[in-house]
Amino acid sequence: MKKHTSRLVCFSAAAFLLLCAAFSSGAVRASEAETPSTEAVETTPAETAPAASEPAETTPAETKPAAVKLDQPITGVESTMSRSLSVKTFTLKPSAKGKISYKSSNPKIAAVSKKGKVTLLKVGTVTITISAKGTKKYKPATFQVLLTVNPKNISLNYVESSGEGEMEIDWGSADKTITRFEVQAAKNTKFSKSLHKTTVPKQYDGLYWGGFKKGTWYVRCRRMLKKSGKSYYSDWSEPLRVNVKG
Repeated sequence: MKKHTSRLVCFSAAAFLLLCAAFSSGAVRASEAETPSTEAVETTPAETAPAASEPAETTPAETKPAAVKLDQPITGVESTMSRSLSVKTFTLKPSAKGKISYKSSNPKIAAVSKKGKVTLLKVGTVTITISAKGTKKYKPATFQVLLTVNPKNISLNYVESSGEGEMEIDWGSADKTITRFEVQAAKNTKFSKSLHKTTVPKQYDGLYWGGFKKGTWYVRCRRMLKKSGKSYYSDWSEPLRVNVKG
């Protein structure tokens, strides 16, 4: 029995020593674990967003106000004109600040050149537009001329007394381009006293005209054309004087 007890004690002592050693080792490790590290920890500073900068104030560039252009007058011409085909040509002479150009609404009646020369071709009515270009100071402008082209003028060859209370009138030739001739006779050159009127077909070149009192009379004649519902007249001829027999 003693032998077994000593073994048991010896075992217990050895175990005790082992336990002590283990305990000592674990305590040290535990002490190391519990002691906080004193090493400095490097810290990275937090990045901060740059403060928003206010926009720089800008001064707007000074601009000059646009110059106000003036209305451009076109002068030197009338808005309505009347010419006979006997004239054939004439020149418009307008005045303006800008360069002038011309345009005819019907070149078959009246054509107009770049320089304002108007050529009359047929009886009728036409509008000629005069345009002036704008300048640094003036606006562009236009001006319209209403032109009436009338039949050719006529002249009397002679007027003479052909019998009692009668006269013979001659204007030289017939004219198939017109509608008729118109003739007047009166006791004065203003054709306001004792006025007599008559018409003659276009195919005649004169007439015998009776029913007048003895004395001095004045006679005149003109051409007339009716076209598109409008009547066009030539100028009256220069009056001729005749002494009618009684």
